[in-house]
Amino acid sequence: MTLVETIPDACDLASNHSILDSWIDLARSAKKEIMIASFYWTLTEGTQALGGAKGVEVYHELEKAAARGVKLRIAQSAPTDAFPDNDTEYFSLHRIAEVRNVNMSAMFGAGVLHTKFWIVDDQAVYVGSANMDWRSLTQVKELGAVVTNCQTMAEDLRRTFESYWLLAGRTTLPTSWPHRTHTHINMKHPEHSMINGKEGDWFLTASPSEICPPGRDIDIDAIVAMIDEAQDFVNIEVMDYVPVAEFQAEPLYWPKIDDALRRAAWDRAVDVKLLCGNWSNTDPIMPPLLRSLQEVGEAIKAGGMNGSLEVRVLNIPVDPAGSFNYTRVNHAKFMVTDQRSLVTTSNWSADYFLTTGGVSLIVKQAQAVADLLAVFMRDWGSKYAALVPLAGR
Repeated sequence: MTLVETIPDACDLASNHSILDSWIDLARSAKKEIMIASFYWTLTEGTQALGGAKGVEVYHELEKAAARGVKLRIAQSAPTDAFPDNDTEYFSLHRIAEVRNVNMSAMFGAGVLHTKFWIVDDQAVYVGSANMDWRSLTQVKELGAVVTNCQTMAEDLRRTFESYWLLAGRTTLPTSWPHRTHTHINMKHPEHSMINGKEGDWFLTASPSEICPPGRDIDIDAIVAMIDEAQDFVNIEVMDYVPVAEFQAEPLYWPKIDDALRRAAWDRAVDVKLLCGNWSNTDPIMPPLLRSLQEVGEAIKAGGMNGSLEVRVLNIPVDPAGSFNYTRVNHAKFMVTDQRSLVTTSNWSADYFLTTGGVSLIVKQAQAVADLLAVFMRDWGSKYAALVPLAGR
């Protein structure tokens, strides 16, 4: 598993592999088929001074792949006024790609298809936080995982893609799923494979439960299980962390992850670290909820107990070249424990697990744990990490 990142300009965090290069390599390597599941597409709508050409570069590589006979299939969240998906409309009109729209809101009353993954020739996959957006390649801090030469993983992720393909155009949920969407790979039965040259166990999960065909575990169950099995540390980096529903009409307190983190630190003396994004669009309810977790950590310390619970936020500096909407934020979403690594496409509020489509890759392998831990500790100890801001600031 190779970790790939976008580190925005003016942010001097070292990274070895870029998402831009990985997407270009995947597109160039394709011989038969590329499947992409995505939230929205704005690769060609960038500002030149802020790196918009990088999005166009990926767009053109996909065009070139189609021109040499590679089948391109795209499952995306249904377009809206805010996200009209002009890129994929062009692909569809010019028969460059077959595009299908998944309307989560029609089926659930809320939500989007928030997934972001690639499958190439049933051999290679990308799963991560980056949208098909020029900003994700230049202006937003992102993280993803690329696994190559792993047919079993690519075929298993294809089963999730095929479930999206079947959901396209629907306004109601299916009552059954065809066998091609079923899986036997899950938490109880992980797959043992060579992952980028090293042996490891892995499984994929998805959200919400209603669109998980038989055999597929749901994200929240895997997240809580990972926290519950940790013996030494739990480190989480995610843009939004709120134990409530942010986007539903009715209030909903949803502390499944919150409770697991408190149990780990208090009951089992695990060292828990949580690093969240912080920017102008941060929900004002998030800082007080984060401080409530920090208070648990203070109580553990005051009681002379082992274990810890610490919370920080990551601030991405502005670009000297200018600014653009919805940029300069840590958009990465991952967790690493002493046992496993998890790379996901979802933020951590109730909505992302109940009404919004997402995918996670969970790997048990010493190298995967070490690599993701190194990224987390780099960010946690960087000059961009800070205490949770006080209310109203």
